[in-house]
Amino acid sequence: MSHLHFQYASGPEHLFDPETNTLRSPIWYATMCDAAGTLLEQCNIVRALHRLPLWAELPEK
Repeated sequence: MSHLHFQYASGPEHLFDPETNTLRSPIWYATMCDAAGTLLEQCNIVRALHRLPLWAELPEK
């Protein structure tokens, strides 16, 4: 699971400067979650980054 904060792009070339391999804008950054984690763990990482309460279990669909 991953998502970008403040910037969404159709490809990495729109986020990174190819000459410096750094983000084009310092306010844009990626958040990556380990794929080995459960969906609940991954969701709670993203929720924690947004200072939201963590879930004890996934909400029902």
